[in-house]
Amino acid sequence: MADKVLNLKLIYKNKPLDTASYKKDFTNRFFIGSDKNIFWQILDKAFPEKYELVSKRGDNFSLNLRQDMEASIIKDGQTLNHEELRQQNLIKGNSLRLDDNTEGSVTFNNVWAVEYFFKEPRKYTRTPEEIALHSEFAKSPPLSREERFTRIFIILGLVFTIIGLYIGEATYVPPKVEGLEERLQRIDDFATRVQPEIEEEPVAEVTPQEGTEEKPEEEKEVQETPQEITSEDFKDMFGIDLGTGEVGDADISNEVLEITQVDEIVAATTNTEPGGGPGTGPGTGKPGGSTV
Repeated sequence: MADKVLNLKLIYKNKPLDTASYKKDFTNRFFIGSDKNIFWQILDKAFPEKYELVSKRGDNFSLNLRQDMEASIIKDGQTLNHEELRQQNLIKGNSLRLDDNTEGSVTFNNVWAVEYFFKEPRKYTRTPEEIALHSEFAKSPPLSREERFTRIFIILGLVFTIIGLYIGEATYVPPKVEGLEERLQRIDDFATRVQPEIEEEPVAEVTPQEGTEEKPEEEKEVQETPQEITSEDFKDMFGIDLGTGEVGDADISNEVLEITQVDEIVAATTNTEPGGGPGTGPGTGKPGGSTV
């Protein structure tokens, strides 16, 4: 029996619907029933929702018969009736033993039937031509230099990535999660915190003292005394002889001397340092002397 495989076939009104094989569709137990979730659904409300049809005990299979099921078994080319099955110990109670040298079927509800038979598993044997083709084309081509480099680079990248992840996971310290009680305590501490009062130092008022009041700077008039120039000095400076003291010459000489003195004073005031005091430069009053 070890060389043959049990096969089951579902038939409805003499029309095959489906086939199930051992180790492919079932192992030690095979169920049928009226429930829609059963592999083989029997469309009959009178049939149980789930019924164990075939079970395996050791190396032998057994088919569990219901009262409305009729069995028809063929052994070594001969059909056995129910009494002959009992005589050959193929039926015990409601259990029908399935041997690999037998085949048959069970019928129920007049329209449903389940056939069983044993069949050697199909073994595929390759021809010499197929073996030669397989040995020729099954080998992968040799890798090129670029392909080897790429493969090594990818493998090293995966190795370093795994090592980095392992080190990161081993050294990772999860952040401390603040609990509800700690948050409430922190809020309470913040609410009851006493802010120190900041004392403001009084600013001393500076009272002006008597006699120290600031006065706007008054423009200081620069008074320059005219320099006296004799007729001899004038003659030496300008090469003009003012005369010897006659009246007409004296008047002219006096006026020339005054003009010269005024020009010297103006030149002296305009040649002072920048930012000089008020009263210097053009626009100030001319001290002494008459103007022309």
